[in-house]
Amino acid sequence: MDREDFKSLSFKDQTAALVNLKKQNKATKSDSLTEVISTFTKIHNDRNDSTYAAYLARQKTLQPQDQDNWFDRLIKKRAITIGEKSEVIQETLEHNRPKQYFLLMPLLALFIMWNFRKNHIYYLDHLIFTIHGMTAYFIVSILTRPFMKYVFGAESMMSTIIKIGLFAWICWYMFNALKVFYQRKKVIGKMFLIVILYYVSLKLTEMVMLNLIYYVAT
Repeated sequence: MDREDFKSLSFKDQTAALVNLKKQNKATKSDSLTEVISTFTKIHNDRNDSTYAAYLARQKTLQPQDQDNWFDRLIKKRAITIGEKSEVIQETLEHNRPKQYFLLMPLLALFIMWNFRKNHIYYLDHLIFTIHGMTAYFIVSILTRPFMKYVFGAESMMSTIIKIGLFAWICWYMFNALKVFYQRKKVIGKMFLIVILYYVSLKLTEMVMLNLIYYVAT
């Protein structure tokens, strides 16, 4: 039995399979079987800990030295709660995404200014350039998102093609905009650096938003 076969079993059948494996291991003392039991036990425990109450109940059945400490319990509670409220959290995150993009515009303008500092223009000019670029992105998103969500479905192949097309258009638009506005011929390297910096900032702020939404939801 491999991991996927064990995962497909019901909770009751998983319990029975573990009992049988432990009996076999007691008789054979196999290192490979011990490793399999350890892997399967983790899968079984994760399934058992579908709620924080179930997790605490399982902890009480363990010996004191085998129980998780307060920090591990805190992490586990957060993971379980996010899992239970994942739909609400994700929906709230997507709802606040435009605000996130709006608040990050000054930072994006700063990244652009750092990369094109030799142009010797004011930060405000970089910010206006950024606002124009983000406005173009918002307009295209307003036109494409309803089709992806309501016509084709968020996870459909057509929506994936639209997302890829939208990303390709953003790269093409940014490349041409930077070349024209800053009067530079070689902008690809700088463009990629700006995208990387912006992506890192996006993920960091997303993490902050996720934590805020989690604490509000709980």
